[in-house]
Amino acid sequence: MKRVNSNILYIYRANKQKAFVGRLVFAANKVTFQYAKSFIEDNHAPSINDFHLPKIKQEFSETGLTGILNVFNDALPGIWGKHVLNTIKGRKLSDAELLLEDQKNRIGDLVFSSIAQFPDITHNFLVEPFDWAELLAAKESIEHQDQLTEKQQGLLKNGSGQGGARPKLTLLKDRQLYLIKLP
Repeated sequence: MKRVNSNILYIYRANKQKAFVGRLVFAANKVTFQYAKSFIEDNHAPSINDFHLPKIKQEFSETGLTGILNVFNDALPGIWGKHVLNTIKGRKLSDAELLLEDQKNRIGDLVFSSIAQFPDITHNFLVEPFDWAELLAAKESIEHQDQLTEKQQGLLKNGSGQGGARPKLTLLKDRQLYLIKLP
C-alpha cells in the first residue's frame, strides 16, 4: 500500500451495511474526529463510544489517539504488529498508515480508508497446511533484524493487527479463527 498522501481517514462499520461513520483527520499537532451527518441521523447506528464520542454534530480533538480518541488507538496493532509492519515497510509508519495497513487481519468493528469508499478488506488469514519450521524461521529473522523474504513477510503479516508485544498469527481452521502465539 502506498504511503498516505492525505491525513484524512474515512471510517466505516465492518458490517453488512458498511455504514460511513465519520472522518479522522491527522494534523501536525492534533487529531480530530467528526461523525458523518448520515450516521448521526441513523437512529439504529450506535455511537463509537457513548461516553467519550456521543453521536452528535461536533468535532472531537486531541493531540493524538489518546483521551477521548483512544478508541481509535485500540484499533492500532500492538508492539509486535507495529514491529512487523515497520520492518516490512523499512521505516516507522504513522498511526494513520498503521490503521490503513492493518485492515485484513484486524478483528473489530471499524474499517479505515484513505478515500471516501469502503476498502477491500478480504481477510488474509494463515490456513493449514503450512510449514511450522518456515514460520518459526521467519519469526527468528525479524527478531534478529535479518532481511525477510517476501514469503516470510506474508507469513508474519497475518495476525499483525492483534495487540500485545509477543509474536502471534491468526489461523483460519475449519472456518474458525484461532490466535497462534509463537514462542
